[in-house]
Amino acid sequence: ALDFTSSLQILAFALSTALIMAINFFITFVCRGLSLMLDRFCSNAMQQHDLSEAVHDWNVLQAILRRSCTTIERSFLILQATAFATLLLGLIDLQQSKSAGSSEVSTFIP
Repeated sequence: ALDFTSSLQILAFALSTALIMAINFFITFVCRGLSLMLDRFCSNAMQQHDLSEAVHDWNVLQAILRRSCTTIERSFLILQATAFATLLLGLIDLQQSKSAGSSEVSTFIP
C-alpha cells in the first residue's frame, strides 16, 4: 500500500516528466516546422527562375530561422539542465542508499 509521501513523490515525478516531455515535443514540433519551411524554400527556388524573388524569400526565411532559434534556445537549456540535475540527484540518492544499507538499490542494479 502507498502512504501519503509515496503518493506525493509519484505525483511529482509524473508532473515533472509530463512537463519535460511537453518541452521536448514543443522543440521537436518547432524544429520540424522550420525544416519544412527550408525544404519548401528550396523547392520553390528550383521551380521559379526569378533570382531577386528567391533572394528576398531567403532573407525572410533566414530572419524567421534566426528568430525561432533564439526563442527556443532557452528550452534547450532547460532540458539540458534538467537532465544534468536528474543525473546528479540520482547519483546522490544512490550514494545515500548505499551508505544507509538500503535494499532498494539492489533491486535496480543487477
